[in-house]
Amino acid sequence: MGKKVLVVSASETFTVRGLEMKLKTIDVEAVYAKPRMKDISSKLEDIHLVILYTDDTIDESAEAMVYLKDNCPGQDRKVMVVGTAEEYRIVKDYLPAECIQGFYERPLEMEKLLSEVSSYLDEEAAFLRRKSILVVDDDASYLTMIYDWLKDSYHVSLVNSGMQAITWLA
Repeated sequence: MGKKVLVVSASETFTVRGLEMKLKTIDVEAVYAKPRMKDISSKLEDIHLVILYTDDTIDESAEAMVYLKDNCPGQDRKVMVVGTAEEYRIVKDYLPAECIQGFYERPLEMEKLLSEVSSYLDEEAAFLRRKSILVVDDDASYLTMIYDWLKDSYHVSLVNSGMQAITWLA
């Protein structure tokens, strides 16, 4: 499969299990976790998308949301929130806007969510989400070395003069 999402929910309800099964139909592996820091941290490796399925116990999940907030921005990881408008308001109190990929109100439009998950996990889309770095130096061998270090994690642009850098930024 290769593509994985973490589904975080207080309980593995019928809807959550249905979501997990639907994700399998689009070749996405769903990993379930309760909204506890220990449970989430043990399953978060190699996961770039978290689906937070909220319910009326969301205010009891503060520790888990703080953990997600701390582990989203630097890891190229986003959170999709499924719940009511009130639950989403509580989530926004903990998670910054740059961590949240989208909000889907219940009752859930499964096809819309699956489409968004699929497009987010698409490899080309993942490449486009990378941060860009501009490296300016007059030594070509140094630029090549820096490029080799950074190319797997960032869009790297190399220029060898200040004028080229200004042109690139314009």
